[in-house]
Amino acid sequence: ALPICFARPSHFLAGALALLLHAVGVLEPFERSLIEARFELLSRPASEGLVVIEIDAGSLRELDTWPWPRAYHAELLDRLLDVGVRQIVMDVDFSARSTPEDDLRLAQAITRAGERIVLPTFVQRERAFSSTAAYENVPHATIRRGTTPLGLANVRPEADGRIWRYSVAEDLLGGFRPSLAVFLAGTGSYTAAEFLIDFGIEAESIRRVRYVDVLRGRVDPTLLRDRNILVGSTAAELGDYLAVPVYRALPGVLIHAMAYESIVQGRMIQRSGMGATVLGLLLLLLVLAPVMGTDESTWPRTAATGVAVMTVVAALSIGAQAWAALAIDTAAFQLSVILFFAAGVVRRLRQQAILLFRQRMSQVHTRALMRAVVEDSFDGIIITDESGHVELANRAAGQILARPTSDLVGRPIDEGLRGARALPVPRKLSAEAETPKHDIELRRDDGTVVSLEVVVSVSDSRISQRFYERRQRARTLFIYTFRDVSDRQIGRAHV
Repeated sequence: ALPICFARPSHFLAGALALLLHAVGVLEPFERSLIEARFELLSRPASEGLVVIEIDAGSLRELDTWPWPRAYHAELLDRLLDVGVRQIVMDVDFSARSTPEDDLRLAQAITRAGERIVLPTFVQRERAFSSTAAYENVPHATIRRGTTPLGLANVRPEADGRIWRYSVAEDLLGGFRPSLAVFLAGTGSYTAAEFLIDFGIEAESIRRVRYVDVLRGRVDPTLLRDRNILVGSTAAELGDYLAVPVYRALPGVLIHAMAYESIVQGRMIQRSGMGATVLGLLLLLLVLAPVMGTDESTWPRTAATGVAVMTVVAALSIGAQAWAALAIDTAAFQLSVILFFAAGVVRRLRQQAILLFRQRMSQVHTRALMRAVVEDSFDGIIITDESGHVELANRAAGQILARPTSDLVGRPIDEGLRGARALPVPRKLSAEAETPKHDIELRRDDGTVVSLEVVVSVSDSRISQRFYERRQRARTLFIYTFRDVSDRQIGRAHV
């Protein structure tokens, strides 16, 4: 509990804000970007247990008709059975009738395949954007036998329009319907109803052969023997391309293939839940509070700590996704570190602003006090710059010189204190040295003559032109302090 004592309310507010943004989904686009980046970083090849037979543009062109006669599919099935494939999954819609002869040929081939073939079903509505109940579009009764396994071919895009997750099975009116990839991988017990497809698997490494080449016997049987077979469309003109992470878009048959690879390679990725996010934010508070929660923390130390923590969080998320098939939601953690640092910056800026204000007020007070001392002095005081122009003259100076102080300021010293320029002025006076005194006679504007005792001192000061400037420039000021000693001179004359 000791590190919590360093935490400030701003740190709790930062963590709460990050958690709130995570809970309402504001951070989800950033989270998906991080997961996608880890997919690209943790790429891996596909296994060799699956072969995709693709209905590609070349096959469509060579067979020169569409839709294909179902006799083609019947012949394809027979060839696959002859070479000894393990299982065949068809991602082809057979829900409508064809010619009786072709339907019969396909039905006979399906019967020969037995349970080694899986036909697809599609859950959909009657019309797009309609509110009618969805129904399951199954293969037509003329080609399907009662014992033929059916697999769900649907994949659902998420809020960003991309396919991320894959369902193990769907609860339909007829019971749970396993998905196509589950049949390929082998039905069994699964710990989750859905999972993130591992798009780090290299789609280009999945074995593919052209439909027409298999149909014409141009494929080496050893490439197909004892392997799982997935048949589906990859031709762009058939419109079965869907948006996905990493690859931007993939045909539906390859999405099923990627889901199969995720299952057989133990890459059924699960995302961490809200509980893990809350716990992680508390741990971050424990780690960061002693560093970012104290006023003694320096900017480099605070920034370095934040960068180090964010790097550790990123490394842990990469390790968890690589070895535990766990996608840790880290956007809230990264945001909280940034907010912790921002809170510290705001607090330090506020403290510095208060300190600067106090210094400014102290300077104003000191100047006001010094001005009051100068104004209340019985001696005349005139301060000039290096060129000899008067910058300040007190009331006593005006009274002794019989001139308003406003007439003195800004004018050369000789106009008010004639002969002052002739006084010897040392370039710099030490604090221990005695300041020399000089006696001069001055004829005032009203014609009277007064005797003045003048002391000249030099002050070197470093001042800033504006309070926000760091650079200061040195200035030399000349201070003329004088008093009327006419009575003293008269007394000496009588003596």
